[in-house]
This record gives sequence, C-alpha cells and structure tokens, in this order.
Amino acid sequence: MGKEIITEMDKHLYGWNTIIDEVLNGGCKVILKDNLDRIAENTQYPVGDALFKAVEFAFEYQKQLEGWNNFLYETTLLYFKNEDIKTSQYNDQAFGSWYIELKNNWRIAFDGKDSFLYIQHLINGKWEDKKWINSSLNYSSFLEIITTVK
Repeated sequence: MGKEIITEMDKHLYGWNTIIDEVLNGGCKVILKDNLDRIAENTQYPVGDALFKAVEFAFEYQKQLEGWNNFLYETTLLYFKNEDIKTSQYNDQAFGSWYIELKNNWRIAFDGKDSFLYIQHLINGKWEDKKWINSSLNYSSFLEIITTVK
C-alpha cells in the first residue's frame, strides 16, 4: 500500500499531494492527486525521475483546466520564501494577470489575456523583459524561469 509523504515537489505544485509506492526491483510508482481526486502518475526508477515525470504530467494537465492562471501564480509563489518576495498581486479582473516582485530586483509577470509569462529585471528604475514564454510553457521551462530569478 502507498505511503503518503511530503516531498519537495509537494511544496512546488499547488494543490497536489504525492503518494509514492515501491514496486519490484527498487522502482517506484508516484501518484499525484489533487483535491478533486484527479491523478497524474508515473512508474519508473529512480524515484526522482518518476516524481519529476508525474509532476510534469500534472502541470500539463493543469494547463487545460479553468483556473490555470491562478494555479500558475500559486505554484510560483511556493518557490519563494516570504522574505524573498517584495510584493505580489493576482488580478482576476485583468484576465487572471499577476506578478511576483522579488527583493533581488527580479519580477515574474503573467499576462492573463495573452498567456505570456515574463521574466523582468529592474535596471535603473525600469523593468526590462529578459525572457518570455507563451504556449511553449511546460514544467521544465517553468523551472528555468524560477532558477533564473533566484
């Protein structure tokens, strides 16, 4: 039977819980379940690879659902400690646009109308776009954005 555990991934994918079952030959089955009992799973070895693939699947699945903009905002917030965040705002009235401004002069902003995710850097008092992603946003490119601004 599966043992529910808290992992780093739990902290990094808003609204999903992780269950890991050991299977034959040291492999594992990773199951991610959201609050509506939707499931994303992967079975392979080692556990880190299985976990990443299951999270990747859940991320792609979440993109298809209503509330994607808020999910992306909440998931992005989970990657930063409160003391790293200068300010953040989600605006449902502006198509679910949002931004998270960090104390290190970086900002992640999402244009909800056009579904663009921007990385911006504050230089001489002005926000400059450093990178933007639209429909090609996947879990790997999301992690690249987080790594860039940390």
